[in-house]
Amino acid sequence: MKERYEKLRTHFRKGFFVDDKFIILDLNSGILTVDNFMIDVQTVYACLNFAYGESKVRRQGDLVEFYNDLNDENKHRIEKLHVIRASIMQDYQGFYLLYQPVVDAVSEKIIGAEALLRWRNDEYGIVPPDHFIPILEKDPLFFKLGQWILKTAILGAKELMKKYPDFIINVNLSYTQLEKTNFLDMVFDTLEDTDFPPEHLCLEITERCRLLNIDMLKNIIVNLRGRGIRIALDDFGTGFSSMEIVKELPFDVIKIDRSFVMKIEEDMKERTFIKTFAEVSSTYGAKVCVEGIETAGMRHILLNYHVHSLQGYYYSRPVELDKLLQLDTEKNQ
Repeated sequence: MKERYEKLRTHFRKGFFVDDKFIILDLNSGILTVDNFMIDVQTVYACLNFAYGESKVRRQGDLVEFYNDLNDENKHRIEKLHVIRASIMQDYQGFYLLYQPVVDAVSEKIIGAEALLRWRNDEYGIVPPDHFIPILEKDPLFFKLGQWILKTAILGAKELMKKYPDFIINVNLSYTQLEKTNFLDMVFDTLEDTDFPPEHLCLEITERCRLLNIDMLKNIIVNLRGRGIRIALDDFGTGFSSMEIVKELPFDVIKIDRSFVMKIEEDMKERTFIKTFAEVSSTYGAKVCVEGIETAGMRHILLNYHVHSLQGYYYSRPVELDKLLQLDTEKNQ
């Protein structure tokens, strides 16, 4: 198959005639070996779709194989995805949320948290979201999972607001959710069903949203903010289009990725990056949240810049709701 693909690819790259017109085409392709025919067709399609996307976006058209390795790290990958996908249809069995606190940079008091999806079962243990969300996010069932995440996070936030009245819950969005025509209705209906104040909800999008039509994305954000919902740009600085997106779209919060602060205590270049990012964010009216805080020294340095909030293991790892309700360290008293 690989040899045949390369021959076909070479043929199209050299060009050919169609109705006296010379045409050159680039191909993209994903390939998958299936040896377990108990796997449903939608899981197979999701895996192939992911491999195809990798070929098109990251590998310049090289044939990308979706591996179903049997090593410890990737044991029965397709079978695992099949079970996870089936869990969505089985009342979200195995799915749960963890919450990582967001603290005020000056007072270090908890002002919110980011809801983080996890999945586990007896056979595969705990599976982090980056092992299945990139593959399943284009699956028709993914929109239902997104709705479950939003509603579950909001219900958790209602409990947390009893302890922290100004608490804001951050919920991550995939670009595939945003492109659904009923996305806005889903968000507004969920807020109404849960009787949750929209100003206490912050929806996080990533730089990958550049894949969407910018006018459509702007219309969605304006509608959400018009209802009082806050919008954050996650992982700022990690993509080629981050600065362009900040210029084009109105954000309430810009979250600077942890990769830019890992060496901030000894590297002056990282401090310059943070200073520049913070100034750019402030210029466009957005507050700055820095992720990946692991030491008191990192926090002390960031106080010199326009940083509003902090998030990281120094304050807390992602924890379940009941543990977050009990969390009351010296930093947050």
